[in-house]
Amino acid sequence: MFRREKKQVASLHIFEKKCTGCEKCVSHCRPRVLGMVYKEDRSYATVEFLQRCVGCGKCTWVCPVDAIELILV
Repeated sequence: MFRREKKQVASLHIFEKKCTGCEKCVSHCRPRVLGMVYKEDRSYATVEFLQRCVGCGKCTWVCPVDAIELILV
């Protein structure tokens, strides 16, 4: 009844070098689009399932370093 309409997502990109690995975007993503990569010296978020993205923008709002770019059509 009060379901939000899915927006058309043209692009979702995480800038790996800007990402601090805080995992805020991953924890706020209800459709589980994002995941984490853990390397020896650092960790960062990554887009794993773009087709699940509903274009809500929560990931961009919670990112403290502005490392996520979401483009909607």
